[in-house]
Amino acid sequence: MRVVIRHAETGLFLSGGTHWTPDPERAMSFVSEVRAQDYRIYRRLTQTAVVVLRDGDPGGLGQPPPVTPPAATSEPAQDPPPAIGIPADQPA
Repeated sequence: MRVVIRHAETGLFLSGGTHWTPDPERAMSFVSEVRAQDYRIYRRLTQTAVVVLRDGDPGGLGQPPPVTPPAATSEPAQDPPPAIGIPADQPA
């Protein structure tokens, strides 16, 4: 069993930092669902979910959802969160 983070819109799995992968085997693994949830909150990873990948279930929860175009919205796109340790008002 592996605990990973998956993006809700794209179905990609977090592979570390700001990198995403379509392969659940290359996804960053967490020791528990609580740790993964804490990571999501700390990194402000909106539109993501904690997913538990079970061994021997290739067609289960680890499969990405079908990709559908995002709904039209009047809200501007959000910038990614600043890198840790760098104040938001200073360039990276």
